[in-house]
Amino acid sequence: MLPADFVLLLEFAQNGITLPVGKDFVPQANNLPPLRQRYITLKHTVNSLLFKQWGDGTMALLDTEKAKQMKGIHFSAQNQAD
Repeated sequence: MLPADFVLLLEFAQNGITLPVGKDFVPQANNLPPLRQRYITLKHTVNSLLFKQWGDGTMALLDTEKAKQMKGIHFSAQNQAD
C-alpha cells in the first residue's frame, strides 16, 4: 500500500466518507451515483485490498456472464454491499 493511501484511509476512519456526486445527482434507485471518479481517486487502495482478498482466498473472480448465470447471486456493476 502506498503511504499516501494509508494516510487517506486513516482520514476516512477518523472523519467518515462523504461520497462525491455530480450536481445533477438525484438519490433514487433508478439513478445510481457515478462511482468512476471515486474509484480513480482510491484505485491504489481498492486494488491493494482486492489483491489481498484474492491472496487470502476470500474472494472469487468470475467473468460477468458466469456471474449473471449463478442462481441466488447478487450482481451489480456498482456494488457496494458489505
